[in-house]
Amino acid sequence: MDILTTFGHPPFVYYIFTETLIPFSECYWIQFLPCSGMNITTALMFSIGLDRYFSLKYPMKYRSWPPGRYLCLQLLGCLAYDALVKVIGYFTLSDDPVICLIADAYYGYGKDFWVFSEVFINILVMIVYLRVRKEMKNVSASVMKTQTENIMSSLYMIVFFYFFGWLTTMCLLGTLRVLTTEANLVVTAELGCGFFANMNMTIPAFIYFRKSVLYKNALKELFKKPQVGVVTVSASAVTSSRRL
Repeated sequence: MDILTTFGHPPFVYYIFTETLIPFSECYWIQFLPCSGMNITTALMFSIGLDRYFSLKYPMKYRSWPPGRYLCLQLLGCLAYDALVKVIGYFTLSDDPVICLIADAYYGYGKDFWVFSEVFINILVMIVYLRVRKEMKNVSASVMKTQTENIMSSLYMIVFFYFFGWLTTMCLLGTLRVLTTEANLVVTAELGCGFFANMNMTIPAFIYFRKSVLYKNALKELFKKPQVGVVTVSASAVTSSRRL
Protein backbone atom coordinates (compact mmCIF):
# COMPACT_ATOMS: atom_id res chain seq x y z
CA MET A 1 0.00 0.00 0.00
CA ASP A 2 2.90 2.37 0.70
CA ILE A 3 4.33 1.62 -2.75
CA LEU A 4 0.92 2.36 -4.26
CA THR A 5 0.87 5.70 -2.42
CA THR A 6 4.19 6.75 -3.99
CA PHE A 7 2.62 6.48 -7.47
CA GLY A 8 0.95 9.80 -6.70
CA HIS A 9 4.27 11.66 -6.75
CA PRO A 10 5.14 11.54 -10.51
CA PRO A 11 1.93 13.35 -11.65
CA PHE A 12 2.54 16.08 -9.07
CA VAL A 13 6.17 16.49 -10.17
CA TYR A 14 5.03 16.76 -13.81
CA TYR A 15 2.34 19.35 -13.08
CA ILE A 16 4.53 21.50 -10.86
CA PHE A 17 7.45 21.63 -13.32
CA THR A 18 5.17 22.32 -16.29
CA GLU A 19 3.21 24.83 -14.16
CA THR A 20 -0.04 23.10 -15.09
CA LEU A 21 -3.23 23.48 -13.08
CA ILE A 22 -6.06 20.97 -13.38
CA PRO A 23 -9.52 20.83 -11.75
CA PHE A 24 -9.95 19.06 -8.42
CA SER A 25 -12.48 16.81 -10.15
CA GLU A 26 -9.74 15.57 -12.51
CA CYS A 27 -7.11 15.33 -9.78
CA TYR A 28 -9.48 13.05 -7.88
CA TRP A 29 -9.20 10.36 -10.57
CA ILE A 30 -5.48 10.84 -11.18
CA GLN A 31 -4.75 10.30 -7.48
CA PHE A 32 -7.48 7.67 -7.02
CA LEU A 33 -5.20 4.65 -6.50
CA PRO A 34 -2.46 6.48 -4.55
CA CYS A 35 -5.11 7.82 -2.18
CA SER A 36 -6.49 4.29 -1.77
CA GLY A 37 -3.01 3.16 -0.80
CA MET A 38 -2.76 5.98 1.72
CA ASN A 39 -6.19 5.31 3.25
CA ILE A 40 -5.73 1.55 3.43
CA THR A 41 -2.25 1.98 4.95
CA THR A 42 -3.73 3.93 7.85
CA ALA A 43 -6.55 1.42 8.35
CA LEU A 44 -4.11 -1.50 8.09
CA MET A 45 -1.84 -0.03 10.77
CA PHE A 46 -4.83 0.08 13.11
CA SER A 47 -6.00 -3.39 12.06
CA ILE A 48 -2.55 -4.95 12.51
CA GLY A 49 -2.21 -3.24 15.89
CA LEU A 50 -5.52 -4.74 17.02
CA ASP A 51 -4.44 -8.13 15.72
CA ARG A 52 -1.21 -8.01 17.74
CA TYR A 53 -3.07 -6.82 20.83
CA PHE A 54 -5.70 -9.60 20.60
CA SER A 55 -3.01 -12.26 20.08
CA LEU A 56 -1.26 -11.13 23.27
CA LYS A 57 -4.28 -10.32 25.44
CA TYR A 58 -6.53 -13.23 24.45
CA PRO A 59 -4.20 -15.93 23.03
CA MET A 60 -6.62 -18.85 23.44
CA LYS A 61 -9.58 -17.09 21.81
CA TYR A 62 -7.29 -15.68 19.12
CA ARG A 63 -6.20 -19.19 18.06
CA SER A 64 -9.82 -20.35 17.85
CA TRP A 65 -10.87 -17.70 15.31
CA PRO A 66 -11.17 -18.94 11.69
CA PRO A 67 -8.08 -17.42 9.98
CA GLY A 68 -9.72 -16.92 6.59
CA ARG A 69 -12.85 -15.18 7.86
CA TYR A 70 -10.83 -13.16 10.38
CA LEU A 71 -8.43 -11.90 7.71
CA CYS A 72 -11.25 -11.10 5.28
CA LEU A 73 -13.08 -9.15 7.98
CA GLN A 74 -9.98 -7.06 8.68
CA LEU A 75 -9.34 -6.34 5.01
CA LEU A 76 -12.99 -5.52 4.35
CA GLY A 77 -12.87 -2.99 7.18
CA CYS A 78 -9.88 -1.28 5.53
CA LEU A 79 -11.57 -1.26 2.12
CA ALA A 80 -14.81 0.06 3.64
CA TYR A 81 -12.98 3.02 5.16
CA ASP A 82 -11.35 3.84 1.82
CA ALA A 83 -14.69 3.54 0.02
CA LEU A 84 -16.38 5.86 2.53
CA VAL A 85 -13.71 8.52 2.08
CA LYS A 86 -13.90 8.18 -1.71
CA VAL A 87 -17.69 8.53 -1.82
CA ILE A 88 -17.76 11.60 0.44
CA GLY A 89 -14.82 13.09 -1.45
CA TYR A 90 -16.51 12.54 -4.82
CA PHE A 91 -19.71 14.38 -3.88
CA THR A 92 -17.80 17.42 -2.55
CA LEU A 93 -15.49 17.95 -5.53
CA SER A 94 -14.97 21.24 -7.34
CA ASP A 95 -13.66 22.45 -10.68
CA ASP A 96 -11.29 24.93 -9.03
CA PRO A 97 -7.70 24.64 -10.36
CA VAL A 98 -4.98 22.83 -8.40
CA ILE A 99 -1.46 21.47 -9.03
CA CYS A 100 -2.65 17.99 -7.92
CA LEU A 101 -0.68 16.85 -4.92
CA ILE A 102 -1.92 13.56 -3.42
CA ALA A 103 -3.79 15.42 -0.70
CA ASP A 104 -5.53 17.54 -3.37
CA ALA A 105 -7.61 14.59 -4.54
CA TYR A 106 -10.21 15.79 -2.04
CA TYR A 107 -11.82 19.18 -1.67
CA GLY A 108 -14.01 21.07 0.78
CA TYR A 109 -15.97 19.01 3.28
CA GLY A 110 -14.66 15.83 1.66
CA LYS A 111 -11.12 16.86 2.49
CA ASP A 112 -12.15 17.85 6.00
CA PHE A 113 -13.66 14.41 6.56
CA TRP A 114 -10.58 12.69 5.15
CA VAL A 115 -8.07 14.68 7.23
CA PHE A 116 -9.90 14.49 10.56
CA SER A 117 -10.81 10.81 10.14
CA GLU A 118 -7.13 10.10 9.45
CA VAL A 119 -6.15 12.04 12.58
CA PHE A 120 -8.67 10.05 14.63
CA ILE A 121 -7.51 6.68 13.29
CA ASN A 122 -3.84 7.59 13.74
CA ILE A 123 -4.49 8.49 17.37
CA LEU A 124 -6.20 5.10 17.81
CA VAL A 125 -3.14 3.46 16.24
CA MET A 126 -0.87 5.09 18.81
CA ILE A 127 -3.17 4.00 21.66
CA VAL A 128 -3.34 0.41 20.39
CA TYR A 129 0.42 0.08 19.97
CA LEU A 130 1.01 1.49 23.43
CA ARG A 131 -1.32 -1.22 24.74
CA VAL A 132 0.61 -3.78 22.70
CA ARG A 133 3.80 -2.50 24.31
CA LYS A 134 2.25 -2.98 27.74
CA GLU A 135 1.17 -6.53 26.92
CA MET A 136 4.60 -7.34 25.49
CA LYS A 137 6.15 -6.62 28.87
CA ASN A 138 4.00 -9.40 30.29
CA VAL A 139 4.93 -11.86 27.54
CA SER A 140 5.29 -15.50 28.56
CA ALA A 141 8.62 -16.58 30.02
CA SER A 142 8.70 -19.38 27.46
CA VAL A 143 9.67 -16.85 24.80
CA MET A 144 13.39 -16.27 24.46
CA LYS A 145 14.52 -13.06 26.13
CA THR A 146 16.62 -11.87 23.18
CA GLN A 147 13.73 -12.46 20.77
CA THR A 148 11.35 -10.50 23.00
CA GLU A 149 13.82 -7.65 23.32
CA ASN A 150 14.21 -7.45 19.54
CA ILE A 151 10.44 -7.38 19.06
CA MET A 152 10.06 -4.68 21.72
CA SER A 153 12.89 -2.62 20.28
CA SER A 154 11.41 -2.79 16.77
CA LEU A 155 7.98 -1.89 18.11
CA TYR A 156 9.28 1.16 19.98
CA MET A 157 11.09 2.42 16.88
CA ILE A 158 8.12 1.84 14.57
CA VAL A 159 5.75 3.69 16.93
CA PHE A 160 8.28 6.50 17.33
CA PHE A 161 8.54 7.06 13.58
CA TYR A 162 4.79 6.61 13.16
CA PHE A 163 4.25 9.40 15.67
CA PHE A 164 6.56 11.73 13.74
CA GLY A 165 5.33 10.37 10.41
CA TRP A 166 1.67 9.77 9.62
CA LEU A 167 0.33 11.20 12.87
CA THR A 168 2.36 14.42 12.57
CA THR A 169 1.42 14.77 8.90
CA MET A 170 -2.30 14.44 9.53
CA CYS A 171 -2.27 16.66 12.61
CA LEU A 172 -0.49 19.37 10.62
CA LEU A 173 -3.00 19.00 7.79
CA GLY A 174 -5.85 19.21 10.29
CA THR A 175 -4.39 22.38 11.80
CA LEU A 176 -3.96 23.78 8.30
CA ARG A 177 -7.61 23.07 7.46
CA VAL A 178 -8.68 25.07 10.49
CA LEU A 179 -6.34 28.03 9.98
CA THR A 180 -6.52 28.79 6.25
CA THR A 181 -8.02 27.85 2.87
CA GLU A 182 -5.71 30.03 0.74
CA ALA A 183 -4.73 27.74 -2.16
CA ASN A 184 -1.03 28.61 -2.58
CA LEU A 185 -0.34 28.52 1.15
CA VAL A 186 -2.18 25.22 1.50
CA VAL A 187 -0.16 23.53 -1.27
CA THR A 188 3.13 24.83 0.15
CA ALA A 189 2.26 23.64 3.64
CA GLU A 190 1.09 20.25 2.34
CA LEU A 191 4.47 19.76 0.67
CA GLY A 192 6.16 20.26 4.04
CA CYS A 193 3.72 17.91 5.75
CA GLY A 194 4.36 15.26 3.11
CA PHE A 195 7.99 14.98 4.22
CA PHE A 196 6.93 13.31 7.47
CA ALA A 197 4.59 10.89 5.68
CA ASN A 198 7.27 9.80 3.21
CA MET A 199 9.75 9.34 6.04
CA ASN A 200 7.25 7.05 7.75
CA MET A 201 6.90 4.95 4.59
CA THR A 202 10.66 4.57 4.17
CA ILE A 203 12.05 3.99 7.66
CA PRO A 204 10.24 0.75 8.76
CA ALA A 205 11.93 -1.41 6.10
CA PHE A 206 15.36 -0.51 7.49
CA ILE A 207 14.21 -1.07 11.06
CA TYR A 208 12.83 -4.53 10.29
CA PHE A 209 15.93 -5.42 8.29
CA ARG A 210 18.14 -4.47 11.21
CA LYS A 211 16.05 -6.05 13.95
CA SER A 212 14.34 -9.06 12.41
CA VAL A 213 16.25 -12.11 11.19
CA LEU A 214 13.19 -13.39 9.31
CA TYR A 215 12.67 -10.06 7.57
CA LYS A 216 16.38 -9.82 6.72
CA ASN A 217 16.43 -13.32 5.21
CA ALA A 218 13.27 -12.61 3.22
CA LEU A 219 14.79 -9.47 1.70
CA LYS A 220 18.02 -11.30 0.89
CA GLU A 221 16.00 -13.98 -0.93
CA LEU A 222 14.64 -11.29 -3.26
CA PHE A 223 18.11 -10.47 -4.54
CA LYS A 224 19.63 -13.94 -4.45
CA LYS A 225 20.58 -15.34 -7.85
CA PRO A 226 18.99 -18.71 -8.61
CA GLN A 227 21.51 -21.54 -8.51
CA VAL A 228 21.52 -24.00 -11.36
CA GLY A 229 22.20 -27.46 -9.97
CA VAL A 230 23.59 -30.45 -11.83
CA VAL A 231 21.37 -33.50 -11.61
CA THR A 232 23.16 -36.84 -11.72
CA VAL A 233 21.37 -40.05 -12.53
CA SER A 234 22.82 -43.39 -11.55
CA ALA A 235 23.18 -46.22 -14.05
CA SER A 236 20.89 -48.41 -12.00
CA ALA A 237 18.14 -45.81 -12.15
CA VAL A 238 18.43 -45.61 -15.93
CA THR A 239 18.29 -49.40 -16.21
CA SER A 240 15.22 -49.51 -13.95
CA SER A 241 13.43 -46.87 -16.02
CA ARG A 242 14.12 -48.83 -19.23
CA ARG A 243 12.66 -51.96 -17.71
CA LEU A 244 9.50 -50.04 -16.81
